Amino acid sequence: MSTALDTELAVEYLMSKETVTNTRLSSLGALHRAVEAGSMPTGAVLASIVKAVLRNLGVGNIRVRREGLVIVGVIATRLGGAFAEHLAKTLPPLVQRLGDHTTAQRMVAEAAVETFEAVQAAVGARAVYEELLGTKAFENKSWRVREQLLRALGSTLLKHGAAD
Repeated sequence: MSTALDTELAVEYLMSKETVTNTRLSSLGALHRAVEAGSMPTGAVLASIVKAVLRNLGVGNIRVRREGLVIVGVIATRLGGAFAEHLAKTLPPLVQRLGDHTTAQRMVAEAAVETFEAVQAAVGARAVYEELLGTKAFENKSWRVREQLLRALGSTLLKHGAAD
């Protein structure tokens, strides 16, 4: 995917309710290649990419969810602290993926944890946990979500200490 037109087309496919799974996967793959290689899109283009990817974290297909999580992690890593502007939109669907519970979905949950760690590394643990406290994520009805969040918090404290 080498042009802005290809990126716009992939985003359009991902935002459509009628898009079939194979088209979603190929569009996500194209976006993955676009954000991983070359210069990072900015402004409205980046916002539309993030919105399209986050929208697809809730679809039923596990491969689509996993690819979306990988893309969010790549974007967070590449943007670093600038990813903070996308934090409020990113955390709620990411937290929901932490609660996936069937065996196949556990792979997606593991990818969510990796993405969560990438977001923390990009914008800082304090910003992530302040945002999470504002969303009441720790009061989620799924015990798996609460458990994964507490594990992530414990891991953060071990890595960075309470001062960070």
